[in-house]
Amino acid sequence: MKKLVLIIVACSAIFLSLTAENMDDNGKAGFTGAPGELDCTDCHDTYALNSGGGTVTLTSANMTGWMYDPGVTYHMIATVSRSQNSLFGICVEALLPTNANAGTLVITNSTLTQIKTKTVTGVSRRSVVHKLDAGQGTGSFSFEFDWTAPATNAGDVTFYFAGNATDANGDEFGDYVYNSSQVVSYNLNNSISELKNNGDISIYPMPIQDQFTVNYDLNSTGAVNINLYTMQGALVSNLTSKVMTSGKHSDKFYLPTQLSAGNYILSIESKSGISSRKILIN
Repeated sequence: MKKLVLIIVACSAIFLSLTAENMDDNGKAGFTGAPGELDCTDCHDTYALNSGGGTVTLTSANMTGWMYDPGVTYHMIATVSRSQNSLFGICVEALLPTNANAGTLVITNSTLTQIKTKTVTGVSRRSVVHKLDAGQGTGSFSFEFDWTAPATNAGDVTFYFAGNATDANGDEFGDYVYNSSQVVSYNLNNSISELKNNGDISIYPMPIQDQFTVNYDLNSTGAVNINLYTMQGALVSNLTSKVMTSGKHSDKFYLPTQLSAGNYILSIESKSGISSRKILIN
């Protein structure tokens, strides 16, 4: 009798363990269809991949033209849609040409999403995936997260992403799976060309939200203007105009009020020439 009880307890423990794992993760890393990976139809195999009239898309609230500037944080939005469904899941990766992780994925809503990993071809790939029953919506659901671009020119970055439009019955049958990818290129115009002998400019934080610091080096003493321009060259604001000595300087500024988010040019103009940097304002 004791033996039978122990067997029942052991089996119950295994069942609860497997059930808890299934309930806890739901979203699984490494099933986007990226190089070396399977896609979600490996489990959710009732229907063919990308069938049934649904979609999965990736957009960004502050990235222009699918180009990244080094070290800039972009707000990303992955949306799964199918009009007949009301529960959705997601998996998103960002990979370098070597298929290693590109930049840093950052969770912005821990109630809806989490970071999970899966080792593929020797690399622990990081994915943004949904939490249990997080993607409840009528016909679609959008999962939001941040991505911080590589600190230097890492070449093209590819986002691989998969979405699941489920029938909410608690198993892997009857669900529609969608996947796609988006290439994000290094922005070759992130640094406006400078005149010879001008000192470099560094600006932080980037992107800018309110206050920011500009570090720069002047070759000679004289009048200096620090201006903010639109990308089309229209003057937005003269941040400062004063006589300054040669050498290294560090100035703090506040953004002009009611300035729209987007890309701008910060320019330091002195008798030695003009040095400019493209900046991103959130």
